[in-house]
Amino acid sequence: MTEQELKDLIKSTISEVYKELDEESNASTEVKEAIILGEDEINEKIKVLNINEGQFSWMTQDTDRQIGSERENTITVYMHDAEGNSWKENSYEGYGVFGKMDYYSLVAKMNGYADEDRGDGIDLTFNKKKSKTGKKVLFPALTEKPKLPRNHDFTKSPENDPNQSWFQDEDYDDYNS
Repeated sequence: MTEQELKDLIKSTISEVYKELDEESNASTEVKEAIILGEDEINEKIKVLNINEGQFSWMTQDTDRQIGSERENTITVYMHDAEGNSWKENSYEGYGVFGKMDYYSLVAKMNGYADEDRGDGIDLTFNKKKSKTGKKVLFPALTEKPKLPRNHDFTKSPENDPNQSWFQDEDYDDYNS
């Protein structure tokens, strides 16, 4: 289910509840107010989702460091394709763009999609499409070092960053916060 489909479902559900409350004249004002407050809370959570929409990142494949998007965790990153091209990024913003090249557009290009469509690259990454080359899906390499090892395996995608490029203090403890 897409985010838009989820929003539409929530709005539809709220409308149905209002309709039922109007039909039941014995519903108290407090119940109606609670539903309105619930709707405000849902809308606030939807706004938060919109702020973070599209934020993602990976770990570098040579040093296993987070590719961060905040002052505390920003590193220089190189994205490489299988043809020897590379793109340098000094200030990653969290949206998959390295040196003005989109990661997912490069996935599409590396797998025979001529228009380098980002959507095709996402579908290839999540096994919704197959490579047009007839081979395994290839992925860009993400490294801290400018030179890529000759034996790099482009069929291995970089590990996803569980913090989606956001800085996380090493002393942070999920259980005590």
